[in-house]
Amino acid sequence: MGLNASSSNFTIVGVKDAFFEDISIDFEKQIIRVSFLIPHAVLNGDYSIAGNLVGLPIYGKGLYELSFDGLSANYSTNYSLTTLQDGELYVIPQAYDFDFDVKLMKVHVENLFNGNKFLGDNMNTFLNENWRLVIDDLGKPMSHALGSIVHRILSNIYKKIPFKEMFAE
Repeated sequence: MGLNASSSNFTIVGVKDAFFEDISIDFEKQIIRVSFLIPHAVLNGDYSIAGNLVGLPIYGKGLYELSFDGLSANYSTNYSLTTLQDGELYVIPQAYDFDFDVKLMKVHVENLFNGNKFLGDNMNTFLNENWRLVIDDLGKPMSHALGSIVHRILSNIYKKIPFKEMFAE
């Protein structure tokens, strides 16, 4: 059995403390690569989960909190240049790749197993003691979710700054 999980109504705290480690642009191939580090980030929101995680059955619906220490990430996107309504040329990100790693992840998930406190507390303990296995198990979906957030943030930045200002000589 696989895993079905979703998150909604989430907030992210700590992104403003991110710093870029490397930015490279290949103007000929129209590729932007960004490496960055977020020292500490916290995600809070609503979740729904059912299936197997790290080989164990898990189900529930409620609130969650994930905290990451030392989240390092690599993002790359192809882009096109488009003239917007103001007559200026802007970078429009296209398909992207995203991968990440963390030094530590902590998890707290409420209302697991229909509110069974014993099972829920033990699953939270297991998830925190085996966070690396959790990340490995959720690798692609977690990477896609985080990558989607980064892509949206960077796309909004690119829409606000004309190409000639962003890449002035």
